[in-house]
Amino acid sequence: MKRVYGWKPIAPGMSWKSGFICLFILLSVAMTGCGKKDLPVPPPEEIPPGVTDLTADLNGQVLTLSWSIPKGENGDLLVGYKIYRSSVPVQEMDCRDCPVTFQMLDDVMVDGPGVTDSGDGKVLYTKFLEADEVEMEPSGVPEDAVPLPEGAEIQETRIEYQYKVVGYTEYNVRSPDSNVVIAGHPAGMKKDQDKGGHEE
Repeated sequence: MKRVYGWKPIAPGMSWKSGFICLFILLSVAMTGCGKKDLPVPPPEEIPPGVTDLTADLNGQVLTLSWSIPKGENGDLLVGYKIYRSSVPVQEMDCRDCPVTFQMLDDVMVDGPGVTDSGDGKVLYTKFLEADEVEMEPSGVPEDAVPLPEGAEIQETRIEYQYKVVGYTEYNVRSPDSNVVIAGHPAGMKKDQDKGGHEE
């Protein structure tokens, strides 16, 4: 048997209201829908000033680096310094003007161990160099030492490394590199042995 359905008449105004509601829902979903969001970033921060008067000194096996606390805009944002040393000694560089590769020697906080405020606006950094980095020259020649062959000399050999420091802030914003300095490393004593013949 064929069925006949009766349709309820739509109330006036219902058609455009329903359409408006559907459109509003679609727009809301689109605005809050999927999409890749960027990771949160820290607030922008100005670059802190760099060190300009770095000095270096080696006393025995103790290396001392000294520099003035950078002043000026954002200087108070510095929380630490990274100490860098050239990867190879100056004497082993291929050429005088070749680019220098540095490796980090230490990372120190402004108020951390190894760093001292001298009280006059300067920072003193000290580091004891291990025996495999510095060989102390002998204090003297033992009385029972075998005399050197005639013409042989004792020569002191020295190697030198380049150093620089870079400051950084809490958000790891780095300052410009400091000036580069050179510090000598005593490498002990070297004897030029006589390479002539000998008697049995």
